[in-house]
Amino acid sequence: MIPRESKRPSDYEVMDMVLKRGDAVEAARRLSVSPQLVRSWCRSPETEDEYATGKFGPLARLRTIHQHDC
Repeated sequence: MIPRESKRPSDYEVMDMVLKRGDAVEAARRLSVSPQLVRSWCRSPETEDEYATGKFGPLARLRTIHQHDC
């Protein structure tokens, strides 16, 4: 048997797995943000190395807060 790679998914990959297309509208309504912003959380964010259309989402922000507190 080939061992599975144990790399954790990126924040935007988790958001993409959790939020289905129709759910973005409902999530946006509950969070008081635009559906477009919620959808952008499901795409790779822009870095200095590459251009992408995503935005850093709530999971990335929580990770940043947690790293600063530890």
